[in-house]
Amino acid sequence: MRGTIDSFYKDYNPPTDQKAMKAMLKLYRDDVPAKFHPDFYVSIVDKKFKGSMISMLMICSPDQYFRVKQKLNAFLKKPVSEGPGE
Repeated sequence: MRGTIDSFYKDYNPPTDQKAMKAMLKLYRDDVPAKFHPDFYVSIVDKKFKGSMISMLMICSPDQYFRVKQKLNAFLKKPVSEGPGE
């Protein structure tokens, strides 16, 4: 994986990634029947964020390991088992 990091981040744009993620998750939620939604839609998005996927992403996104090349490299050098915000 380390050998591909530079090529991945060469054209990576975090704001574009966040916009695309918001759009894809909204389309999924709107177009796929609720019985096929993952449990986190109800347990996290609906209960903690009042159904707003955008609110959830705004809180979770800044700490994601893969958004910033330096954070990913630091994580790969010393992986942690906790997720962002834990």
